[in-house]
Amino acid sequence: MSIVNDIYARLMEHMQDHPVINTHSHSLPTVDGSDMTLDAMLTSTYMGWKALCAANYADKDAFVRDVRFNSYFTYFQKSLQTLYDIDAPLSGATWELFSDKIAQAYGNEHHRTDVLRKVCRYEKVIVDSYWNPGEIQGFGGMMTAAYRINMYLFGYNKTAVDHKGKNPFQVYGWPDAPTLDDYVALMRRQIGLKLDEGCVAIKAGCAYDRGLDFMPTTKEEAARGYQNPNATPEEIKAFQDYIFDQICKYAAERDVPVQCHTGLARLNKSNAMWLKPVIDQNPDTRFVIFHGSYPWMDDVLALVHNYPNVYPDLCWMPILSPSATERFLEELLEVGNASKICWGCDTWMAEDSFGALLAARHVFAKLFARKVSEGCMTEEEAKGLISDILYYNAKKIYGF
Repeated sequence: MSIVNDIYARLMEHMQDHPVINTHSHSLPTVDGSDMTLDAMLTSTYMGWKALCAANYADKDAFVRDVRFNSYFTYFQKSLQTLYDIDAPLSGATWELFSDKIAQAYGNEHHRTDVLRKVCRYEKVIVDSYWNPGEIQGFGGMMTAAYRINMYLFGYNKTAVDHKGKNPFQVYGWPDAPTLDDYVALMRRQIGLKLDEGCVAIKAGCAYDRGLDFMPTTKEEAARGYQNPNATPEEIKAFQDYIFDQICKYAAERDVPVQCHTGLARLNKSNAMWLKPVIDQNPDTRFVIFHGSYPWMDDVLALVHNYPNVYPDLCWMPILSPSATERFLEELLEVGNASKICWGCDTWMAEDSFGALLAARHVFAKLFARKVSEGCMTEEEAKGLISDILYYNAKKIYGF
């Protein structure tokens, strides 16, 4: 066991100052640091979601007791302890100590940038700014963007909106587009403008709006769902299926990847295997499958095995479930291509981004230390794999 622990320690040291290309983030463009507290920060992390929401608890100790083994909480706490040099864990008694340290740090306008660049060592961060699709924030050139395309599936009329309340006619002030061809032309032009501005990928978060069952559809079938006040749900779906296929074809023309959210979303038809028909239709399009389709990870393993244009991204997975990520990554290496695997934090705040990175480091060191001890790879090969996943693979895939 001590041999594995020694290798784990050396792999962790290898990652300590390693540059990272973070392939998926929702980094907020502006954060008002004047009144930043622990409670305010939690609302912009996964600890602000649903049953895990700290705001649902009047008793902070009860909150910690209920979530103390949850991975989101574990790595958020580790991040805060590391960044703010606090040995004690979060509790009712230490809540204000953490909050005061956070407030003090956010008095420095460069705090977020310093955490992301100097602590996380991010060289590039690909941001999905769903509030303003395609927005490139800057941060001294560290931030770039993926352009979210959900809204285009809702342009079948001018009032329908995606789950973030967006419709292209409303967002871009489009004039009338009488025919489906007119609509597709406008869409291609707008996506092209965003790519020309510097977006490095197209992001499909469609699993939050509908199932991923994008089926082969003719233009004539799709046209029946366009600008038709009497369109049936089936006709609207045909429009959406056709539009998504057109987006994938345009991505191939522009040689940019299509990042696809899979797994936890609406749950119904959000597992990655539903993408098989559209992958079949678009062999020249690079499909980056996010989140391992958790909890349906075998779907991604099968797609990676059979399709050379499918790329697995571990974003979100290590803070969602480190143990599942370890199992998934081991099988990915066994059935897939190590040069395709990337990682992204999929977080909003600098603190939970660092927590996500800590979780990823732990998963990589734990898995590869075991593989080295079993004679499956050398320690140098393990370090090379880590470097590829954290940096070099994304550098090639996104053209940095």
